[in-house]
Amino acid sequence: MKPMNTLWLALVLAGGPAMALAQDNLIPDPGFDSDISAWTFNTWDVTWDGTDRRGSANSGSIRVHNTDGPNFSGRAPFICFPAEPGTVLDMGVWVWLGADEVDNATTSMGILQYASDDCSSEQLSSTFSIPPLERNEWTEVSLQQVTLHNTRSVRMALTAFRSDQGPGDVTALFDDAWYVEAERGRYVVDPSLSTSWYRPEESGHGVMLTMLDSFNAWMCWFAFDNAGEPAWLCGAGKVNALRDTLVFNEVFTVEGGMFPPDFDADLVEQVAWGTVQIEFASCRSATMQWSTTNPRFQNGSMPLTRLAPLWSLPCE
Repeated sequence: MKPMNTLWLALVLAGGPAMALAQDNLIPDPGFDSDISAWTFNTWDVTWDGTDRRGSANSGSIRVHNTDGPNFSGRAPFICFPAEPGTVLDMGVWVWLGADEVDNATTSMGILQYASDDCSSEQLSSTFSIPPLERNEWTEVSLQQVTLHNTRSVRMALTAFRSDQGPGDVTALFDDAWYVEAERGRYVVDPSLSTSWYRPEESGHGVMLTMLDSFNAWMCWFAFDNAGEPAWLCGAGKVNALRDTLVFNEVFTVEGGMFPPDFDADLVEQVAWGTVQIEFASCRSATMQWSTTNPRFQNGSMPLTRLAPLWSLPCE
């Protein structure tokens, strides 16, 4: 039996309220015991191979031969699964790359989410797990994701290519693949979070949040410093879907402004303030934590409640 490498994780799954599912692998014939009929492919040379990761004479693997160099988009073998929003996916495969492949040869497992039911249109996101590989050894590649609020299908693709984007063929073997729906019903950040948030016991300061898309957000916290002076704390942030969290790592405040007509943009200065994280239990409640480097403020956290919905963005 050929040696195996240790697990290479692309993302770490965080816990959260959801409905646990049985750990059923949804890939037909994941060990490629007989054929590769469950997989779809176009122009590449994709075949069944008699080499098995476990050394079994009664099983094999899928052989992917990329003849297009870096131009692998849409040509890699893939399998499509129906999906529901808020589903935690656990996916992976074992990869073999021979010692005789070109120096910059590598592989990846791609996960693409779609708004259509059949992985054919409206691609919403794509993530590729590219592990460090030892030649002539089986390497385990895994990835965990949460489906977006408008995802309806997920494509799992297996690719072999040159990391330097140069021309030349690359061949790799893939075996013992898995696609598991680990949880369903998990809350997923969505456009309805674009609204005002506050703590009812402290009415008079609050957060205005704008979801720019499934991955980016903008926040302004209208607050006061320790001396009671008004302070606007703003910043752009990213969505961490595995934690149902918005992360704002470069929050800033502004100084030097005057009320019109005396406003002069050249006098306004952005001053680094710190970081803010907002974790959502639902579209109605959240917890905000912050850390600041500005001596006029202190670190802390507080619960947030949705103040009011925006037109056409209902909280469901």
